[in-house]
Formats: sequence, structure tokens, C-alpha cells
Amino acid sequence: MPIPVLGLNELNRVCKPNGRLLLIEHVRPGNPILGLFFDLINPMIVRMIGVNINRRTFANIHNAKWNVKAKKQLFSDIVWWIEAEPIKMKSFVSGHIGQQSIDRLK
Repeated sequence: MPIPVLGLNELNRVCKPNGRLLLIEHVRPGNPILGLFFDLINPMIVRMIGVNINRRTFANIHNAKWNVKAKKQLFSDIVWWIEAEPIKMKSFVSGHIGQQSIDRLK
């Protein structure tokens, strides 16, 4: 997914009432040195196998209006099991997202 927040927004849009999102997700390490290392090697990994290893998944989930209800480390602080539910809003208007907004999410 080139822009994770857009994908998570779409999942939020189609989620049934009282539905939930379950993820097993590889995220950027919290350790600053290891995180920098992942940032440096990410372009090579993307070219080799097509996945990003340095995504800030918890921030993306929050930005897409999901509420993390449970999370569990599966491997160090890199691989997580995550359960989330849509944040309920009184008036949520979905629609056109401007190019500047998309560029900020990349």
C-alpha cells in the first residue's frame, strides 16, 4: 500500500457497525538507533521485496480514525498483533482528499 492511511481510511469506511480491524504488522522499531538503521535500509528492502520496514503503523492507524483496543508484541518491538475499532464520530464526512494531504502522508 503506497499510502497506508488511505487504505486504512477505506477499511474504516467499509467496516460494519461494531466491526474491528485485526492486523499482524511489521513496524519501525522504537529504538532510535535501530529505527535509523531501518530507515537507511528501507529503500533497498522495498526494491528487493516490495515492502516498507519502517512504517509508523500506530500513527497511521490513529490518523485513519481507528482506536487501538489491544496490541501485543509478537517479535521484539517490530512485529505486532493489533486490534482496532473505528472511532465513532457524530458527523464524519468522507470525500475528496487533496493532493497536498496525500503528499504529507507519504
